[in-house]
Amino acid sequence: MPQKSRINYNPSLSIHENAERCGVTDAAIRKYISEQGIDRRYDEQVKKYNAVRLYLQTHKEAKPSEVAKALGMSLNTAKKYMAMEAPPAKPTTDKISKVNLSKLSAPIKTVDKDQTAILSGILRLYCNNAPTFDCDLTTSEGVFYKYGIPRPTYCYDKYPVDETVRQLEDAELLPDNSFKSIVIDLPFIVDEYVDSKEVRSMMQKRFSHFSSNEELYRTNSAMLSLVYRLLTANGVLVMKTQDYWYKGKQEWVALYVIEEARKLGFELLDQFLLIAKTKLLKQSYRQRCARKMHSYFLVFRKP
Repeated sequence: MPQKSRINYNPSLSIHENAERCGVTDAAIRKYISEQGIDRRYDEQVKKYNAVRLYLQTHKEAKPSEVAKALGMSLNTAKKYMAMEAPPAKPTTDKISKVNLSKLSAPIKTVDKDQTAILSGILRLYCNNAPTFDCDLTTSEGVFYKYGIPRPTYCYDKYPVDETVRQLEDAELLPDNSFKSIVIDLPFIVDEYVDSKEVRSMMQKRFSHFSSNEELYRTNSAMLSLVYRLLTANGVLVMKTQDYWYKGKQEWVALYVIEEARKLGFELLDQFLLIAKTKLLKQSYRQRCARKMHSYFLVFRKP
């Protein structure tokens, strides 16, 4: 008899709240959402519509600005749902994310504010329209797979966040030519003074960091070598990276990665720019160069 699922999904709760309620990991909830074809975006629309309707039942003369402030939403969002006479119509497509992965006619742009759109475009262009990548060597919390792209079967990280992610050392033991596609997203934060007890910036709280420039560049080179060994002929590497400013000098990490990859034998197929939606770093007192408001998705092929 198949084991009954422990997940009792509640669309009105966040992924983390569902995970705590069901006693499972966030990754398990995301996997359940993907497997069940649940449209989180539609659920959020219904949730906002119901919240507005409920508020207006007891505040019949409320203005949009009052509704927006009371419910913590933008003025335009409040106006949108106040004008609705019925709940939002459920999409007739089978999409499960904010990016319609099945709409193959959508143009693929080199510059975007949505990394899911960039990743889905790469899958279409360079991975034979595969649903996802074969392997992720830096999975962390699986941010790449929050909005519709399924998690790869093989997920690794130096510091696994849960049991669905394996130790990076296990990947180093895999045979040559194991995967057709691999994705990696290494940290781009360097701070030699930060330890596990003292994290000074929002970026350092969200991501791990390197203790020196040398460690960052050394790790990038080592990961490129590992990926080159693990990829099959014509295999594709997708690498996210970013330039940064450190100790009075601009560090051009993307250029370094491209040069090191070419030394190994990789061919650069494409590069995409992800534009930052918000500023996560505090404003410096004296700006000495243009603030880095984008990161790169570099696409390589192993000949």
